[in-house]
Amino acid sequence: MKQHPLADQSLEPEQYRIVVDFKAPIEACFKAGTAEEAMMVWVPNIKSVEYDHTKAAVPYGAGSFRHVRMNGGVAVVERVLVSQPPTLLIYSIEANAFVNNHVLRNYRGFMHFAPLASNETRLTWVGHFASTPLLRPLARTVIRGMIRTFATRMSGYLTRQ
Repeated sequence: MKQHPLADQSLEPEQYRIVVDFKAPIEACFKAGTAEEAMMVWVPNIKSVEYDHTKAAVPYGAGSFRHVRMNGGVAVVERVLVSQPPTLLIYSIEANAFVNNHVLRNYRGFMHFAPLASNETRLTWVGHFASTPLLRPLARTVIRGMIRTFATRMSGYLTRQ
């Protein structure tokens, strides 16, 4: 496993890298990637998003937990590891139906936002995780597809703003 200087933990191998350009300023893009009201639009089949900031020095900062509930009962708990608005968000998935078993372990997501022009931003969304060798290709394909869908829908959300 390699080490990322900001993740404060060893990283599993990179499993996906999605790059999307948005026609929006970097601040709006970062907010779209973190704010509850934006996620309610760009995450498909979502029922609710709630943050718990009690263990964070600042809202949406390191130590915040994001609780995402999907229609159909699936729940995901993410922890913000690093937040450097408007350029970087590093998070882990702490709990869901697939975490800490053979499908998905030690997940770390990196959302890097970089300005391209005054009203253009590039998102590079990278994910690291482990899974058993037999399930790794399936897990990589499913998670990559989900993240690509999220990024595409986030672009649509930003276009409508």
